Amino acid sequence: MRTITALKLRNRLGEVLDQVRFTKTPVLVYKNAKPVARILPVRQSKRVDKEQFLKEYRELMAKLPKKYQVGDPDPDLMEILGSGAQVSLEEEEEVIYQYLKEKHG
Repeated sequence: MRTITALKLRNRLGEVLDQVRFTKTPVLVYKNAKPVARILPVRQSKRVDKEQFLKEYRELMAKLPKKYQVGDPDPDLMEILGSGAQVSLEEEEEVIYQYLKEKHG
């Protein structure tokens, strides 16, 4: 991860944003020798395909030792992920987090 001081960031903001955008490399911002912020590239949106997800999930499970294998994901979670809505990865992670929080407290 690249680092930059807040002062340099102020003077080179456009350049730093372009670097993050095109290299997909985060930048850690320091102020007074302490980390204060992180600039991350935006993840591209993707469409969640339920059948493809299940296929990849099952292939992954088959590669694991038996003691680590579990059944298919919870049907309620699969319904959320497989709705066909176009969401960003951040939104998808938030949906999963909220679902798990509601289900397991």
